Amino acid sequence: MKLKQLQKQLRSRKLDACLIYSNDPNFYYLVQERIDDAVLYIPAHGKPSVCINRLGDYKGAFRKRTITKEKGITWLLNKLGCKTLGINEATLSVKQYKVLKKFCKLRTVNSELTALRLEKTPLELGYIREACKISCKIIKKLFDSFDFKTEAQVRQFLKIGAIREHCEPAFEPVVASASNAAIPHYAGDSRIKRGLLLVDFGVWYKGYCSDITRMAYYKEITNKERQTYSRFLAAQEHAISLCKEGVRFADIEKAVRKMLGKDARYFSHGLGHGLGIEIHEAPWASVKSDDRTGENSPFTIEPGYYHKFGLRIEDTVVLQNGKMRVLTPLTKELIKL
Repeated sequence: MKLKQLQKQLRSRKLDACLIYSNDPNFYYLVQERIDDAVLYIPAHGKPSVCINRLGDYKGAFRKRTITKEKGITWLLNKLGCKTLGINEATLSVKQYKVLKKFCKLRTVNSELTALRLEKTPLELGYIREACKISCKIIKKLFDSFDFKTEAQVRQFLKIGAIREHCEPAFEPVVASASNAAIPHYAGDSRIKRGLLLVDFGVWYKGYCSDITRMAYYKEITNKERQTYSRFLAAQEHAISLCKEGVRFADIEKAVRKMLGKDARYFSHGLGHGLGIEIHEAPWASVKSDDRTGENSPFTIEPGYYHKFGLRIEDTVVLQNGKMRVLTPLTKELIKL
């Protein structure tokens, strides 16, 4: 269905075909296999081809074509009579672009590919829901049996937990203790200190990602930290309540920032992001975005505070049948470790 949708768009733009290299996430999305040094050729009419070298292997539903140094992708384009070609400029190398430009008129299909992945199928949502369930299970187990001395030990626990659930981490987990949590994408390794502990984690399940951030505290926290957490939790839950169909993400973030008052100056990133086969993909939940909420299009809501200490509260959510559903229902109560 998604493939036919793309081919219809190619025809409407009078493009002969679209070419997607295997380093592009859209290759995996459409082929459902990870193949090195391969190319997906999608004609405006007819059956697509997966083009691989002699060492490659492909046994899927699309036609398989073997390309060689002598008879490469440009030879194939010429053979198939392709004059106007759709490309994804975001993932095409300069070298690839220059080679293709000698043989075809090139037109970007970035927006068409983005739209293709925006609304998830029931199967895709099932994978994302399961990924969220697994990540919640691992974080709960972490907090319930916390006995770690360093941030690295916590990261290792999370990664091993993913493997035990027959998954992979969707990204390198962020584990930040005390003042380290004031760095949004902290990647260091310190001893666990008194104060807040930030855990940002997700798993990759059958090709689809989850993303969740939860806060706990080690030994004790100050009244300022507890009060700030309560304000940001209220703001996050308010943001989720505003996510009705067709609402601009920019308006939701503006409402959150207004609610946070002076603390909004320490909220230094966008409100959230979509996720699917990539941990960050459309829609973009930000004041800089024109995107809107839509059915079956999951995204995160994750306001954060980064000053003398740091915190972030993140859930993956999706709008289904007009109702906002939280896919990461793990408690947001501040747990003492």
